Amino acid sequence: MFINKQDVHKTSDVGEPGHERIVINFSDRFLGKDHPLYSPSLYAAFQHPSHVFRLKLQEQTFVQSIMNKLAKELSERADRV
Repeated sequence: MFINKQDVHKTSDVGEPGHERIVINFSDRFLGKDHPLYSPSLYAAFQHPSHVFRLKLQEQTFVQSIMNKLAKELSERADRV
């Protein structure tokens, strides 16, 4: 789920969630027009009422591997501090 920075929101779960949650905040410059990988399609999720961007299984696996690497790196950094 993608939440626009201008939207006031609150997340909540009833019972056991059927998913994991990872929150990533980034600046406007990160996805801005000056970024070499900029594409207007990056903002497509905000055009849909649900803001849910569904991934195919192969895409889910790829994103999960990236998130696992990110979590490992953050854990290793925390251990060094």
